[in-house]
Amino acid sequence: IYDPTQSTLTLPTAPFHNTANTRSLLNFTNAGIYDSTGKNNLLIYNDAQISTGAANTKFGTGSLSFPNQNESIRTTGSGIPIGTAAFTVEMFAKINNASHNPSLIRTTGGSFVIQYYGGEWEVGNEPTPVIQVAQTIQADRWYHVALTRDASDNLRLFIDGEQKGATSANYTTNFTAADYFLGNITNIGGSSRSLKGFLDEVRITVGQARYTA
Repeated sequence: IYDPTQSTLTLPTAPFHNTANTRSLLNFTNAGIYDSTGKNNLLIYNDAQISTGAANTKFGTGSLSFPNQNESIRTTGSGIPIGTAAFTVEMFAKINNASHNPSLIRTTGGSFVIQYYGGEWEVGNEPTPVIQVAQTIQADRWYHVALTRDASDNLRLFIDGEQKGATSANYTTNFTAADYFLGNITNIGGSSRSLKGFLDEVRITVGQARYTA
């Protein structure tokens, strides 16, 4: 957990683990695309696949590769709904097509999104995410992306251990969707809004804001 007493927060340095509040955990180890919590099934569209090369793996033995800008992974099960509870959605992301406005994670109903759009990180509810903050990102570089809502309904975005943008207070959205997409806004592919790059250590925690500041 980040130490909120420090101005620079400590990034995770080891693979995430399945703890009590973890609703979905995708480590992509052992050449597998599966949820380590056992709560969700994963549907793979087009050429989404495991990459085992060290250069494109943050931790462990693999990451999830989206090589052609037309892939997605759909998670079905009980990882979401989050409801109105505190939560943390986090991952390591390597974005190699920033100009295509890629979505990293999005509920199937579109009510929740983490995306890099128009040169800025955008998180919250579509069509107008409540936190939008500009940042120029580099291709072939891992970024730790974490979105949290605490018990007081404060929404915060952290990139590489630093809070980005202002805290969004009174964020009370009830997320009822049970399914979500990784790397795209739908399962049908296409280059617009799809990710070309890699994801690793994707974790959804319900009932706990793991990072605060």
